[in-house]
This record gives sequence, C-alpha cells and structure tokens, in this order.
Amino acid sequence: MADFATRLRGLRNSRGLRQKDLALQLGLAQTTIANYEQKSRFPDERTLGRIADYFDVSLDYLLGRSEAGGQPWLSAQQQEASSQPPPLALSGLAQRYLEELLDGRREQAGKAVRQALEGGKSLQEIYLEVFEPSLKELGRLWAEGQVDVAREHFFSESTLTFMAQLLARAETGARRSRGRSCLSLSVCRENHLIGMRMVADLLELDGWTSLFLGGDVCTQHILRALSNTRVELLAVSVTLPEHLGYAAELVRALRSSVPHQDVKVLVGGQALQRDKNLWRAVGGDGTAADAAEAVRTANRLLEAGRP
Repeated sequence: MADFATRLRGLRNSRGLRQKDLALQLGLAQTTIANYEQKSRFPDERTLGRIADYFDVSLDYLLGRSEAGGQPWLSAQQQEASSQPPPLALSGLAQRYLEELLDGRREQAGKAVRQALEGGKSLQEIYLEVFEPSLKELGRLWAEGQVDVAREHFFSESTLTFMAQLLARAETGARRSRGRSCLSLSVCRENHLIGMRMVADLLELDGWTSLFLGGDVCTQHILRALSNTRVELLAVSVTLPEHLGYAAELVRALRSSVPHQDVKVLVGGQALQRDKNLWRAVGGDGTAADAAEAVRTANRLLEAGRP
C-alpha cells in the first residue's frame, strides 16, 4: 500500500502541478513540498487536513491506509506506468505512411493518403486504418527512445494537415443533418489532440454540428463555451494518465452547473485504455476506443439519454 509521500506526489501529478504550484496553493514553501515527497519531513495535523481538502480525498487515503476515498485511476496509472504496448502489425499503407514521415518525406506521405481517398477508401477508413495505428506505433517508438521529440512533432503536425486536406476532399454534399451538436476538446495541460480531432471530423461527416476547440482547454473556458453554444454533447480526450484529474474536475463542475447538467459527456483517449472502468471514475456518460465507436456512442447517448 502507498505511503503519504507517494500519495502526495501522485495527487500532485494528477493535477499537473509542479511542487511550487502546490506550495503556492497551500501557502507553503516549495522546499516543504519537496521534503514531504522525499520523506524527510511530515506535515502536522492541520496541514494534512488542508492537503486532503485541496485534493478532495480522505485522510486515510492520503496517508496510504485505505484505497477508498481517493481517486481510483491513480493506482491503475502507477501500476502500469512502466509497461509499454507491443509493436503494432500495420497495414501496407499505414507502414508506408509511418516510414515516409519518419524519414521526413512529407509530400510522399501526403500523396499516399490522398491517392487512397481518390481510390475509394473512405475518410473513416483512412483515419482508423492509417492515421490511428501509425500514431500509436509512433507513440511506442517515442516511449522507447527510438524517435526524438522533433520527429514526433513533425509527424503529428503533418498528420493534422493531411486530415484537414482530406476532410475538405471528402464527399459531404449529400449528408443529412442530424440536428445534433458536439463540443470536443482535449483537457487542460493536454496537448495530444489528433484523436479528438478525428472524432470531431467523423461527427461532422455523420451530420452533427461539430465544434472542435483543440488541446489544453481548461474548465472555466469550457463552461463558458458551453454557455455560448448550448451543445448537447461534450467529448473529452485524455492521453496522459496524469491529466485524468482535469477530466474529473471538469465533469464535477459540469454536473454542479444547472445550465449544463443535461449535457452528455463522452470521455476517451489513451489514458482510459488502462482500465475499462476509468471512464466511470472520471464521471463520463460513455466512452469509446476509437473515433468510429465514438460516433456510435455519441448517437446512442442522445437517443437513450444519460445511463
């Protein structure tokens, strides 16, 4: 079972806080937080209470005496942080796309996916069979140190550009409006946004009014956007496990805000793949493993109402 130092560090990371950020919130010195996490000091009873209140956890959970009264996704994240997925078996086109971009041949990569669209593949097929698996393999290579940050950024930015180009080329003239609307985004401090962009694009092709806000969007801005747009569905993506706390905070704020209580929440992203029940812990109404499933779940949530 975890001790106080481990729990404090995990809770701080779940909020995306640096030691000095937490110290500022609690009225302490940064060195005090560092000493707590290094087990060289231990807080008094009053400070313990303030820390527990700040993170909205029980004292028993904070002290490592109980798994209850805390944030259930942290233990799953900690247990699997060191595990990496095995290499993916990519299709021919996905493998070519991956290799072209890793070698810096952007024009050749773009030409390959444009030809696939012109040759009869749907936008959804290219998203799910080419972009999604190649990005997952890129993430694995990056985690293993085989791809540097510059190439990872080049790959991601190139893919976003190709997505915009393909969406413009996709046949949308005959699509029927569903009269439904969605606001989609990646949570605060989360800059991985391609997966959610895929969801937004496929919802648009499915007849939704799809509003994509991008990445690193924090709770107060999301609530304001909901007030201005009055959408029926909020789609939220979390890639890094340490950002799950932001998603949970967002859902809590949404549920406590009377004008937005009926907005359905669809949560997804790589961080939720570690445990099939994490989306429930965050407070979502539904989840999806990929963009196609996200579209199906989004329609189901509005047809059936909140589970």
